Amino acid sequence: MAKADVKFIYSRWLALKEDRQEWMSKWEEVAKYFYPNGFRKEGILGEWKKAHAQKPDIFDSTPIEAIKTLASGMYGAITSPSRPWFTLRLQGFEAEGNHEAKMYIDEVEERMRVILTGSNFYNVIRTAYMHLGGFGTACVYATFDMSGMHFEILPAGSYVFDVDKIGNVDTVIRSFPMSMRQLQMEFGEEALPETMRMSESIKKNPDTVRYTVYHAVMPRPDIIKNGKYQKQTINAQERPYASVYFMQNGDSANRSPHILRESGFDVFPYFGVRWDVNAGEVYGVSPAMDCLPDAKMIQNINKNLLSAVHLAIKPPLLASSELQGRGVNLIPGGITYINSSYKGSQAVTPLYNAHFDYNGAMSMLENHRAQINKAMHVDLFRMFVDEDRRQITAKEITSKEEEKLVLIGHVLERLQSELFNPLIDWLYYNMGKYNMLPEAPEILQGSTIKVEYTSALAQAQKIASVRSIEQFVAFAGNTAGINPEILDNVNFDKIAKRYSENLGVEAGLLRSDNEVEQIRQQRQQEQQAMQSQQAMASMADTANKLGNTPVGSEGQESALDAMIGGMGAM
Repeated sequence: MAKADVKFIYSRWLALKEDRQEWMSKWEEVAKYFYPNGFRKEGILGEWKKAHAQKPDIFDSTPIEAIKTLASGMYGAITSPSRPWFTLRLQGFEAEGNHEAKMYIDEVEERMRVILTGSNFYNVIRTAYMHLGGFGTACVYATFDMSGMHFEILPAGSYVFDVDKIGNVDTVIRSFPMSMRQLQMEFGEEALPETMRMSESIKKNPDTVRYTVYHAVMPRPDIIKNGKYQKQTINAQERPYASVYFMQNGDSANRSPHILRESGFDVFPYFGVRWDVNAGEVYGVSPAMDCLPDAKMIQNINKNLLSAVHLAIKPPLLASSELQGRGVNLIPGGITYINSSYKGSQAVTPLYNAHFDYNGAMSMLENHRAQINKAMHVDLFRMFVDEDRRQITAKEITSKEEEKLVLIGHVLERLQSELFNPLIDWLYYNMGKYNMLPEAPEILQGSTIKVEYTSALAQAQKIASVRSIEQFVAFAGNTAGINPEILDNVNFDKIAKRYSENLGVEAGLLRSDNEVEQIRQQRQQEQQAMQSQQAMASMADTANKLGNTPVGSEGQESALDAMIGGMGAM
């Protein structure tokens, strides 16, 4: 395999960066009011040091608190670590009723949850929700080795995307700073450009100077053809996705980019997810962009309100020229001595009286705050944050906020398709790669495993179908009192399975189809045996009664003797 064409990769970076330019101004403006620490200007290393600097033009924290509430609400409602938020299901008629296969799936689920909990996934995912709510786009980078799993959220402005023909992110090029010491630790000194290795100033101060490093992950066109490729190749440079670390300038005469390391991935390790995206666009739009005018307005109102308060407390003064050089004592209780020639007139008077409609300003302020909270779905997610999670159920959530859940439903669908599904596929693949999966039963050969989501918000989305099942069963039960034959139309087995699936019940809590069939056969045999015993007992009782019932006068044969005699004469 030929070495990566780093010139082509760098020119692609420049082209994608040019396409991203219109979004940079939007992200920078959103970061200013909603999420100051989530944005970086690529190519300006000083921006990384100034990321946490105080923003002097922020007078109201409503936008910042709104995006935090949105992120915390999504964290608790979609990916809460305190309860299972996904489950694995089998597809295919043969494997669906196999208890051994279901137990395998349950074991895989449990191991996945343990791995995710032991990693930094839950720390990163909340930050990813803040990026989604603020910038409309989040990019998560995942690594997996023998030590475990690690996730990283990329700051907005530090990466570029490209998508495939159906709009899924399949190319990410990012930039980030590294010191000389970090470069040596990550890539080894021999991989660095010679000019850097020989620099005496760098050798003396390996931590003071930082360099911009680029990481590109993209499909290899000569490996992926028609969407088909073979995974688990030995040579990293023959894997479907190229992974190239490089620096902008190397040692060559034309200062072409210098490759630090080239390898590859079998599964794409970046997860690019958008809040909402228009057709033909790469980056997403966000609720923070929708209410950005309100965020600007409340800052201006608070700034003007603060100025008005200052003017009311310390207004501009008009003073006699005789006081020049002597000054005016403005300390409470202070005394300013004036000449008796003023004859009662004030030596110092306000230049003008500031009349400010404080109540009107506060009313306007509250209106804009309400618009921000509405756009950021604070009322919906505050419910998930404030409610006692031990008491509230998905059904109660839906009954309270059904209309609001519809507004967030498309975001949940996009999260599932762009983040969670690829993440769990990536996790399952790496668990197999590092021998972390249980032994799979033979029946699963050729079967498909799908992911279903059981978080509070996902269940709230499904609860409509659960309610329809409950209503139908209640209708059938009530109608059966009038016409029992109506129950012939109801498949209660399928109703029980569908109901449990929508509620996210673990497969191991349900009996397999074979177990159910065996129980029913045993019950039927027991019922038949009981009926036979009852029939024999009834016959014995009848015979006893006939044997004790005389026919004719006393001392003659019984009714049973007469019946037996009659049967013999036939």
